[in-house]
Amino acid sequence: MTQHSTSCMRGTCLVNCRARRLQMALEAVENTPQYDDECIKGKLIEQLCDNYEGDVAVIVGYVQMRTNTMFSSNRDFVFLQVSFALEDGSRAVLRHSIPHPDVPEVGDFIRSEMGTSGYLISPHPTDENASEVVLLSTVDFGAIANHTAGRGFVEAQTQLGSALRAKFSETKDDIKGLTSRTKNLFVEKANLRDDEVNESVINTWLADLVRAAAGGGVDGWQFVKEEQGVTIDSKAFGENSQILCVRGRITIPAVPDKIFSVVSDVNKSTDYDKFFINGRSVRMVTQKGNTAMFVNWAAFQTGAALFSDRDFCFLQVNKQMSQDMFVVLCRSVEDENVPAKDGFVRGDIWTTGFIIQGSPSSLEASSSVTYVCALDLRGMVPKFISNMLLQELPLKLSGIHQFFVSGGVAVGNSTYDGAEDANGKAPDTSRLNFLEGQQMDSGLITPGRPLQEMYVPKSGADKALPKLSFDNLGPSTGGPKKKK
Repeated sequence: MTQHSTSCMRGTCLVNCRARRLQMALEAVENTPQYDDECIKGKLIEQLCDNYEGDVAVIVGYVQMRTNTMFSSNRDFVFLQVSFALEDGSRAVLRHSIPHPDVPEVGDFIRSEMGTSGYLISPHPTDENASEVVLLSTVDFGAIANHTAGRGFVEAQTQLGSALRAKFSETKDDIKGLTSRTKNLFVEKANLRDDEVNESVINTWLADLVRAAAGGGVDGWQFVKEEQGVTIDSKAFGENSQILCVRGRITIPAVPDKIFSVVSDVNKSTDYDKFFINGRSVRMVTQKGNTAMFVNWAAFQTGAALFSDRDFCFLQVNKQMSQDMFVVLCRSVEDENVPAKDGFVRGDIWTTGFIIQGSPSSLEASSSVTYVCALDLRGMVPKFISNMLLQELPLKLSGIHQFFVSGGVAVGNSTYDGAEDANGKAPDTSRLNFLEGQQMDSGLITPGRPLQEMYVPKSGADKALPKLSFDNLGPSTGGPKKKK
């Protein structure tokens, strides 16, 4: 929400940390620069109340924040912070600007107003060591500055989920039971089919993707076309060149972590990928520092009416490689929790993913994004038709570009006209746990709450999902994205 004098947004995420421990970390104002790159300095000004037994703490705090734009000066805030516990076990850290005689205005900073902002931290319903976090940011930079800097500032504040996970998540490692469905393209130990997935295997996957993204003409890559601002080239791999790897490159007017927050969330694919039908996170596998892994399921149109839609079960690896470089890697795996689904042909992802790097030479915030895709559609698709279809996949980069150019509004690429539900209405959301029938919230990791009714498959090529209880909410609150 952006009014003439106020910008307000909220976001959600899951952090593998108990609610009380996370609250204690967030209520320490001086810790803010450790997880918020926009924060220059945080300071405790005055302790007003510390009722430990009553789970209530009240302080006056001060922060200096970057706006990261040449059009607006950096800002500082003086605020009252209240930390408390709720009856349901949730915890909150709330902030609101106040005047304070001991904190005069500082040179090079504009004193700004903070409306109700902070964190609501709820214990995860099925994992006592995890917390669901709602991040709320409301600021007033002034009527003009809200348009030039305020919206970007509050958006950054509500996208701190990945930083909170990297800083505060306790190590989670549940990779056992996964086996690889595909081989590598380049890297040693190419034959990984049926191998147990472990850290060593995943490192070869990452190296495989990075090498594919960096290759040039001397490595056998051939230019295909340039369309919608995307440069596309390809290279054949495997015995008898049976696997075609396609690659697209584009520059997107956004910083790397913002692009990463979109492409690393399978539920957001509908915002930019016209072939996307449904997708969901089945379970979280690993959280270690700046690396998170999930078992995901997704379904896509083939782009040709003659051929059945495809679905994929894959391990997704989200990794921050450096300050301005992020990688999202997807590789097909076998998982007993993701059986074959009627109406789809299960395809194999050899390697697919995004490499996102900042563009320091650009005057405006922008990133170079490379998308690599090598997959086997399986089934009865002739090779020459499969190759034609695959060469269209990098055009999703154009959808991502348009998503950011339009201010984070879904560009309406989806052309899917799926099955209707029992009320005669097409499915409004794909946020459903694959087996457990749980509705999913937004965020890189999507926690669940039980549905009122379990999903009971219909006959035939069923792609419809049940109408969820939060259909009255909009996309920014974790609700559904309406059918395009």
